[in-house]
Amino acid sequence: MGQDVEGMGCGERIICFTLFICLAIAVLSTVSLFYLTAIVYVPVQRELEAGWVPEPVACTTIQSDLVDCAETEWISCYEWCISDPGGLCTQIWVSVRENGTDLQFSKCSMIYDFTCPTLEDPPANEKLDCKNIDNYQCANLTEIFQCNDGICGNISHVYHCTYESTGRVYDCRNRKNCIEIEGLVTCNGGICKQIEYPWSCERKCENLVLSSNERNVAIINGDRLVSARCQAGENMDTELTVWDTYYTGNQYSLFASCTTVQVDEREGIIRGYDCINGSALPRNLVPELTNYTELHDLYLTNGYKHKLDPTNQNIPFDNDIRLIPKTKLKINDQGCVNTLKEECKGWTAVHNRDGTNSTARARFPCHVMQNSTEFAVTRHSVPETQRFLMMMLAIPLGLWSASCFCVLLFSCCIKIDDMGHFRISSQVKVKEKPNSRPRTAWEEPEKEKQKRPIYKDPGEDDVLLDTKM
Repeated sequence: MGQDVEGMGCGERIICFTLFICLAIAVLSTVSLFYLTAIVYVPVQRELEAGWVPEPVACTTIQSDLVDCAETEWISCYEWCISDPGGLCTQIWVSVRENGTDLQFSKCSMIYDFTCPTLEDPPANEKLDCKNIDNYQCANLTEIFQCNDGICGNISHVYHCTYESTGRVYDCRNRKNCIEIEGLVTCNGGICKQIEYPWSCERKCENLVLSSNERNVAIINGDRLVSARCQAGENMDTELTVWDTYYTGNQYSLFASCTTVQVDEREGIIRGYDCINGSALPRNLVPELTNYTELHDLYLTNGYKHKLDPTNQNIPFDNDIRLIPKTKLKINDQGCVNTLKEECKGWTAVHNRDGTNSTARARFPCHVMQNSTEFAVTRHSVPETQRFLMMMLAIPLGLWSASCFCVLLFSCCIKIDDMGHFRISSQVKVKEKPNSRPRTAWEEPEKEKQKRPIYKDPGEDDVLLDTKM
């Protein structure tokens, strides 16, 4: 009937390839519509109908736990929403409050800006592997280390630890002895001793400048301290003055805790965003120099007793503007992402800082629901969600419509001729309809009748002649 593929012309090959591509796109777009229903359409609809408040509030992490993913009912963030996460997962709990005050201090001088080192900063973040025999790194351990299953980090640059007694001794000079080293250990030349409880570790951040040289403003931003002598401070939203040395003189120092701080030394301006816990501490309570632990003890002990604004209109205390004392935190309404870019790893590292080991707690914007306090989320934007939904609808539907139209067009305009070739329907030659009457066994074909010669009997002519006469 038809010809082999080798006998196909260039045009026919293009038609075959185009038809194949259209059919493949039609099938894939149909499958994607069913797939996206589970991971996009239904979750987005649920999020839009959940009643999230569009204006963000402020969240502070108060607890972070590692749990078995298979035995927990909720997870703060995990990758790939239609999968079952395995291993250990993080649960983050937060307190929710109203937003604080945005401040601007002007005419500032003698600005002091210092950030205390943390375990995420070098050299504390450098891990030594005591399990790798081929690349052994623990033969000369010295100072205090925090070890976990043979992986140790030097915490002496961040913490000053005191203890009463030690226990088990590890001779790490022999690479086989410290494969399973665990806990807090004090080391000298590779000989490590297990520190037994009770022990105490304080942040090692000394000589923080508070009130020397008549500095009268101290702003705490996590592990960062900014102090200066400023003549005035105002609420950037209401433009009301909240601090003026003309009235306060040198009798008080303003303390505040802000989520974000910007310093412009050239212009003498300090800006603080989402500032809370505003206190006017008497100068006799504020030392010239201090350390991280004493600073927070001073603020915690005396701050609320010396509130800057008892009406809570400017730099209010978190206790006075708290909305939810404790609730779950998720990255979004589902608590998962589908990008497969390890987003949860980075997100968790930022949001799981709960103040353990004398560190600063994480503070960040979040969203809550109008009629529920079950959990809060860090990602919610109705316009972005709607744009994402429209994009996820338009792409597969557009591909499906275009591919189906292509297939329909080919079915209407392209036919196969008698030789098995693709032709435009107007160029296809159709055979005449054959005779439908069956031929009898004794009936000779019409062509044979025409070709066969006719022989006449001579006697027939004589009979006809006599009849006429």
